[in-house]
Amino acid sequence: QINVWNFTSGRVEVVITVDGLSIMTGQEGSYADRGYCLHPSAGRVSIPGFRLNDMQAAQFVFNSAQASYAAQIGKPNNIGVIGAAFFTEKVRPQTGVIGALRDEVGHQRFLHSDMGDMKSATRGGSTPPGWFSMGPSVGTEFGDAVDFRVSRTEFEREHENDPAAMLALRYETRERLLERGVDMNLRPR
Repeated sequence: QINVWNFTSGRVEVVITVDGLSIMTGQEGSYADRGYCLHPSAGRVSIPGFRLNDMQAAQFVFNSAQASYAAQIGKPNNIGVIGAAFFTEKVRPQTGVIGALRDEVGHQRFLHSDMGDMKSATRGGSTPPGWFSMGPSVGTEFGDAVDFRVSRTEFEREHENDPAAMLALRYETRERLLERGVDMNLRPR
């Protein structure tokens, strides 16, 4: 399950990929894909899996990289990566709220993060040497269908193909993380 929160003062659309595949379509992810709309001030969505329709999702199930859905359809380049692109909503000017619009624009500038594409974001300067040389050992496949009801809404992006922020997370087995020198005994302070 993937949990996403919106702590901004405006609605946000989040487009998510797992192993480089859109969780909405199961096809290769793109900024043109639509996502989930999160309402302001701690709006949240808990996504159990790849969306099948407006009533169900196929649960995310970890398996070997070779057995992942991405590998099965010949798209193995981003196996082991969960990506999220956040789009702000286009603000429509209204009479008498110029100050509020200025505040909102300032907030959106604060949110903006230019991380480039998902591949380069996961290969940042803090990545230990050799981290990617082994390749991923785990990927995600379609699991059982579960109830996951969604409704449709209108959302006009402020910038259609330019996310306000992006996030890329690599996931891996405990064993592989230990092999790569990750201290699994650290506890948050």
